[in-house]
Amino acid sequence: MNLDSTIREAHTALNSYSDSEDINAYTVCMLFIIILNLVVIGAITIKFGFHNRYVAFLATILIALIYYRWKMGQVTEKNLKDNSYTNIDPNDKRDYAIGLLRYLSSGFEVKIMRVSLVRTLYVLLTPLIAVGVYDFCFDTMSLKRLVISLGVLLPISYLMWNSFFKSDLEVFSMHSRSFAAQADSIAKA
Repeated sequence: MNLDSTIREAHTALNSYSDSEDINAYTVCMLFIIILNLVVIGAITIKFGFHNRYVAFLATILIALIYYRWKMGQVTEKNLKDNSYTNIDPNDKRDYAIGLLRYLSSGFEVKIMRVSLVRTLYVLLTPLIAVGVYDFCFDTMSLKRLVISLGVLLPISYLMWNSFFKSDLEVFSMHSRSFAAQADSIAKA
């Protein structure tokens, strides 16, 4: 195994994939679905007045955001620990390559977590938007109709958003596994 070419390829991958373009794109996606929910809730509140149901919707949004920050904090902390390859002497090619490849793998784990969490937000919040739009247009639905609507909309939302985000998750997972396997291969050699 040629460690020089592995290190060169890893640095190329690091430069190619460490841009903040996907961070910005997924942040915008997350903000879009949250703001859209808040606009719908605000419009309903203006039109019909306060309704307890929307406190639950707001609580769902808040809990989802707290969960997002918590999970991203965990995976980012691991990624920062894996960044210790920068403390390894680049002349120690074996250890440097292992550290760099593990850092790349954990960087893709951060991307995977971000996409997964944004997908989860979309799965949960899209049905709430649909219910809110219905309520705004046709008056507040009964609790029974709400439960049935969410029971139908959640699986549809899951299938739709799972399909939409699937390719990004597959690509990021493939890269993460590939870099981890390379690091393990070098470590075993």
